[in-house]
Amino acid sequence: MTDQPKATSLDRKRWQLRSLLLQELAQKAKQAMPRDMVATAEDWLYRLNAVLPEPQMGLPDVMIWLVAKEQRVAYAQVPAHSVLFSRAGALHCGRLCGKIQTLFLQYPEGEGQKDVLPAHLRVCMWLGNVTDSKDLQLLRQGDTAVYAETYENQAKYKDQWGQQGLYRCPNFSDVMGNKTLPMTDFQPPLGWHWQDSWTVEPQRRLLLDIDINKSQVLEEVYENQGRDARGAWGPAAIPNTDVNGQPMEARENVKCPQGWHFKKDWVVELNHAVDSKGWEYGVGIPPSGLPQVWSPVEKTYHSCRRRRWARVRFRNRGALSREQETVSFLQLGPAEGEEEGWEYDAFGSKFHLHPQPRSRFRRRCWRRRLAPDKDKGVAPVFLLEGSLAQDLKYRAGKEEDSKPWPWGLDRQFRDPPRQDARLPNMPFIYCTFNKPHYYQLFCYIYQARNLVSNQILTFQGPFIRVVFLNHSQCTQTLRSSAGPTWAQTLIFQHLLLYENPQDTKESPPLVVLELWQRDSWGKESLWGRSMWPPVVWLDLQNRILPPMTWHPLVKELGKEEGEILASCELILQTEKLGEKQLPILSVPWKNGAYTLPKSIQPTIKRMAIEILAWGLRNMKKASSPQLLVEFGEESLRTEPIRDFQTNPNFPESESVLVLIVLMPTEEAYALPLVVKVVDNWAFGQQTVTGQANIDFLQPYFCDPWAQDYVHPKLPRLSEKKHQDDEYEHEVDWWSKLFWATDEHKFLKYKYKDYHTLKV
Repeated sequence: MTDQPKATSLDRKRWQLRSLLLQELAQKAKQAMPRDMVATAEDWLYRLNAVLPEPQMGLPDVMIWLVAKEQRVAYAQVPAHSVLFSRAGALHCGRLCGKIQTLFLQYPEGEGQKDVLPAHLRVCMWLGNVTDSKDLQLLRQGDTAVYAETYENQAKYKDQWGQQGLYRCPNFSDVMGNKTLPMTDFQPPLGWHWQDSWTVEPQRRLLLDIDINKSQVLEEVYENQGRDARGAWGPAAIPNTDVNGQPMEARENVKCPQGWHFKKDWVVELNHAVDSKGWEYGVGIPPSGLPQVWSPVEKTYHSCRRRRWARVRFRNRGALSREQETVSFLQLGPAEGEEEGWEYDAFGSKFHLHPQPRSRFRRRCWRRRLAPDKDKGVAPVFLLEGSLAQDLKYRAGKEEDSKPWPWGLDRQFRDPPRQDARLPNMPFIYCTFNKPHYYQLFCYIYQARNLVSNQILTFQGPFIRVVFLNHSQCTQTLRSSAGPTWAQTLIFQHLLLYENPQDTKESPPLVVLELWQRDSWGKESLWGRSMWPPVVWLDLQNRILPPMTWHPLVKELGKEEGEILASCELILQTEKLGEKQLPILSVPWKNGAYTLPKSIQPTIKRMAIEILAWGLRNMKKASSPQLLVEFGEESLRTEPIRDFQTNPNFPESESVLVLIVLMPTEEAYALPLVVKVVDNWAFGQQTVTGQANIDFLQPYFCDPWAQDYVHPKLPRLSEKKHQDDEYEHEVDWWSKLFWATDEHKFLKYKYKDYHTLKV
């Protein structure tokens, strides 16, 4: 470090301090006594942690922002050293350099919904010198394509599509219609060349099948009719719409997509408030002409009526390969009689692939592909930065100067050109994956424990919500419990991932388990969240059910409170996976939900817990306290102590509490025994003044009828106080006194900066 030319004085001083500390600890390690080894090791860790933080960061963190409508909505912060590249080798690179990782975005402080994750990303990041990027390859599967894009805009003027009527929108612009981007302004960047000519790009992202992960889909079309001047019903101006009144194709023209089939034809829906023929009636209200309220009874003043036609579409399982199934939801060509590549807009609504009666604007995307030149010594992608930027302001001003102005107006009265100052600095980079991979996720959820709460009932209406990628499921909602036990399996099928299976195995997407509670009014609130990667199986021959382990529940500000016993596994669906070997067949079904597999189900035994409640001591402020004992969903409480100041003991008739519970025999599944002190105040008000948990009851198990019966030892309680105004001393008073008077030396307090005194 001292010989490094770029090392600062602070770096050298820090290196010198750490070296001296390591030498001192090495000498003390040789002289340490085995009797005080635990306290000595704690002191060493305390001193090492004091010099670990970096006083200054050499590189700022990488910030990733999610932008919507030119506003920053959410962000993710990645430490730069975790993705930093080094020529010395993989051991000297960052932990996540060149590897796929999962980032969970969060809202800026004071914005967004509480207890909600706005989004998550699967990214692969690399940070290093451009000269070291020659062999950079972030994608193990798929191809990278670079395009220059511009949008051709047209408006409908006198029933003709053309440039007239565009007003402030240019003929060729960016996707937002703000910047003027004619095709002649694009120039290939340094190190790249044009691979082909300009072509129209079909808007495939508007054609994505939203039902790709569903086995059956309900289709519906509303038939609309209006009343004429004679009072007779006839077809409306828009005869076929969806539930929101948007125009749709007639049900006779709705075709079945590739890879799907129908079992029944269209039928009229009669299972809601309609008449015998399925009609519902209303009064049209301008400007939309749609009624706000529908009635099943026809009145003379009704001007509109509609009825719902529905049918179910089923997927052809096994009829198509995985590749064909992916291509089936991409319409690669325009329909017959349709102009190529146009998408239509009506008064600021979303773009549609087909023209609507109210469509007044249309656009299509032109793109031209770029190809890298021969080897330049660096990754070609880094040569794209700022490549398409041009001095548009200068060119626009030059064009304005060349235009003749009528009526002899001076230049100072001319309106400045409406040109966006932002430049198209980067072309569009696409990553195409030809072969998708499908997975199944199995989440085995058993129970939660150590849910410390200041409520009388520890947990009301608990349920688990599992989030994986863009899918989520919930467990059953239980009744109030100190240790809710679900013993349930959540199964996610047909999960689509495009990345390499080997990358998925090395760095799988994280599974998010959220513990929620629902009160008697139906309001839901988040208790805590836990995240961990699942076990990935690419071959079922070596599959072993992952054992369930305890995962901490993290609340706001990173505070851990509570644990959840669960495990997850992600299984790759392959061609060799037959119907008889499906993992879902090994999961039992009971009472409308999947339970835990038999191999990981705990052994339950009926047992009795006997508690002798003597009294309460050392309570400063108490009116009429009572004891509340909870174990799982079972609970008992004593009678309140009426005169606590004179007699702090419980009534003799309530001193012995007996709980009959079903308890797992394995220690890993053991639930804690929760003991609470509830104080009763005037007008029925109750508050929890203290709580203690006995985490494991196995050491206190006994058989009173056995010959060698021995009374159990007193338990060690973990106390949890709810008063925030009490000061908790880090060290007791007598230890401080002994240290100050130099009578008893404890290594535990050696580096606490306590002053000494002589008496």
